[in-house]
Amino acid sequence: MPPPALRQKKVNAPQVRRSSRGPSPGFVWRIALGVAAIALVLSVSAALQDDRWNPFTPLNPNLATTPITPLKLTRTAADPQQCRAALDMMEGAAQAWLSDREHSEICHIRNRALVSEIAGARVQPVETRCAIALRLGMWARHSVQPAATAHLGSRVAEIQHFSSYSCRSMRTSRGNSTAMSAHATASAIDISAVRLEDGRTLSLRSSWNSSPETEAFWREIRDSACTYFRTVLSPDYNSLHADHFHFAQGRWPTCR
Repeated sequence: MPPPALRQKKVNAPQVRRSSRGPSPGFVWRIALGVAAIALVLSVSAALQDDRWNPFTPLNPNLATTPITPLKLTRTAADPQQCRAALDMMEGAAQAWLSDREHSEICHIRNRALVSEIAGARVQPVETRCAIALRLGMWARHSVQPAATAHLGSRVAEIQHFSSYSCRSMRTSRGNSTAMSAHATASAIDISAVRLEDGRTLSLRSSWNSSPETEAFWREIRDSACTYFRTVLSPDYNSLHADHFHFAQGRWPTCR
């Protein structure tokens, strides 16, 4: 037996304590993010199956609108063939396609349509470009008719206007501008009144500030027009627009 000084003390191996806790927070977050990513992919895939949400499919003007609709409308309105196809597809619309009207480089109607009905409402026949006719139809179908039913208890039978094409300079509160009006290329239309199926006629001049119902109607369709047109001017803008809405494609978004 070795001397006591040479004896080695037996050392027991340390005991490894197993944690009773669950997965680490980092692991849980990775699982959660993975599930969220899968859900997002499935949601996007489902949305792309729905033409209303798919930004790559042609615009169907008869479908309910979504936040994707303005993007699809802008793309469609800019393409003459797509624009005509969409307007021809629109329910409750009547138009005849005409050859381009060229007065000059600054006064013309290209991709010209003669519109006589839109969203089931009669329109005094108006010559305008397809893009304006399509935007007007989207507004009338998805805004004017629902708002008239909700606020006035009747659908619109006729939409009245002050024309679309006019070879002239822009009018301002300080007089005529040197810049040409959007009307010079039929890139605008002025809406003055509506006649309801129950026989009532509401003009902007006389009913913009009248009963709560008509006020709500006018302001709802004014505000919603900003979804379909880049420029929307109303009686709230200035006295020149006291009797009509001015709708235009516009370069800069204006909604007043």
